[in-house]
Amino acid sequence: MSGEVLVWGAGLVVVAVGYVLKSRDQLSARGVAWGLALAIVGFLLPLVLNQLINSDFLHRFHKPLAFVVAFVVFIAWITSLKYRTHRPSSTA
Repeated sequence: MSGEVLVWGAGLVVVAVGYVLKSRDQLSARGVAWGLALAIVGFLLPLVLNQLINSDFLHRFHKPLAFVVAFVVFIAWITSLKYRTHRPSSTA
């Protein structure tokens, strides 16, 4: 399962990088850096919870869950940045 998790995680990273590159003219480097920081926290959360909580589910799926949480957090952050920077102007 470890090899599958690595391939799965690499695939999610490639998709996230592709999403950022597609939108790079709409995003600031600082915003992307914050998104990476939040994704790292999202990645570490299931790993830390696995150590703190005695859960069979977390013990089996903490690695794939960590990649999925990091991916979702990063994509949500970048999407919110894209739409926050492209609001229509209210000056008329």
